[in-house]
Amino acid sequence: MSAVVSETSGTAYSIFAPVLTSLAEQDIKVYGKTGSTEKPDHAWFAGFATDGTNRSIAIAVVVEGGQ
Repeated sequence: MSAVVSETSGTAYSIFAPVLTSLAEQDIKVYGKTGSTEKPDHAWFAGFATDGTNRSIAIAVVVEGGQ
């Protein structure tokens, strides 16, 4: 799930690339998964992040009509 946001081949990399350096400097690690549906066309991202103090947050986003 880390590769989705942190590797150039990851499906969410282009969204996270501008902030990856800043996140790393703050010891924040982001993990995620992307997906889509066919009928109707929707896109989604679910993920979580942790920091060096073991605080964490989870998120889920659905984009109606997104791909």
